Amino acid sequence: MKKRWKMIGVVCAIAILSAGCKSKESEAPTPSSTQDVPAEKTNAVITMEQVYEWDPDVIVITNFTQAKPDDLYNNAIGSDDWSNVSAVKNKRVYKMPLGTYRTYTPSVDSPMTLEWLAQAVYPKLFKDMDVKADVKEYYQNLFGVTLTDQQVDQMYTPNASASSMN
Repeated sequence: MKKRWKMIGVVCAIAILSAGCKSKESEAPTPSSTQDVPAEKTNAVITMEQVYEWDPDVIVITNFTQAKPDDLYNNAIGSDDWSNVSAVKNKRVYKMPLGTYRTYTPSVDSPMTLEWLAQAVYPKLFKDMDVKADVKEYYQNLFGVTLTDQQVDQMYTPNASASSMN
């Protein structure tokens, strides 16, 4: 049987990561999880203890927070220790791309985001995908825009300031 990865998606990075981040449903920082969070609580506030308990294999950080993978790898946020979380130990923390809009939400970029996520989470299974070439072709076909390699790199490795974009 193939391994199913445990994954959490960090929206406003668990009170631990980004104090002051607000969601539509509450004033508290709001991460969501792909495991163990009931559907009606997809914006549930979770604690670092819960992260330790879940011990995710993969962490995906959205663009609603300035946090980047290196922040977790270097324990550079708050006083929490991320070093024993499997995703951090194995360098499996990813920042969501930023194309026409934040790719955490359904948008015109969703097909390319799903391809990127599939390859990030299951690199061996999707090793033959060329996400950069597919994104360039997608933008050319959909918008008539020819993206450069540098533009695609900027979209798929957004900097911390991306969280402040509207």
